[in-house]
Amino acid sequence: MENTKETCSDSQSCQKHARTSPGEKIYSHTDCGKTHSHCNKGTDAKNKCLVCGQDAKPFIIHNYVPILDRNPIVEMEDFVQSSGEHGVVVFTLGSMVRNITEERANVIASALAQIPQKDTLGPNTQLYKWIPQNDLLGHPKTKAIITHSGTNAIYEAIYHGVPMVGFPLFYDQAINIVHMKAKGAAVRLDFITMTSTDLLNALKTLINDPPYEDNSMRLSTIHHDQSVKPLD
Repeated sequence: MENTKETCSDSQSCQKHARTSPGEKIYSHTDCGKTHSHCNKGTDAKNKCLVCGQDAKPFIIHNYVPILDRNPIVEMEDFVQSSGEHGVVVFTLGSMVRNITEERANVIASALAQIPQKDTLGPNTQLYKWIPQNDLLGHPKTKAIITHSGTNAIYEAIYHGVPMVGFPLFYDQAINIVHMKAKGAAVRLDFITMTSTDLLNALKTLINDPPYEDNSMRLSTIHHDQSVKPLD
């Protein structure tokens, strides 16, 4: 499957982007070698892509404008690169969930150990106390995210065009994943009742069915399409 997940985020003053020809608004990403249609939408190499949530009412809670640059993930790069052609799946429950039961942890670990993204728990799983979620989602090897469907995770997944498995836990998370599922960019599971097979099948669906990636990239393209930049 062709990987086109790297976005035009203009980190380090656009050192990794180069115009294909004078006057064009298409940028080639030197680290993944891909071009993306949203770069045709007037993205200026001198400006960062900012996300303004004022029109994104299904997901907005706080009035803030996050900067979604992707920075290098130096401490994780070797592990990510060792995934080969299968890429990686990001799993996170955000900052508010401190503990889950051993039974639920085993369900998740069992499913993750069976996907080919690497062959720790299962030898393909690496644990971290904290991960640079946005940077990982922007990595060209990232295939999917398993998320609690919090607002930040939703925005970052949309921005980088990453399909998601969501199991909402509280607050706005249920409606967030409902909207993403309706857009064809997510599979929803119930955290309490899901089995390892359910989670494994959801991941296989996201990774192997092209419409999920296509719909995620379409949302990313829309998200990047700004007639007036927030700083202008």
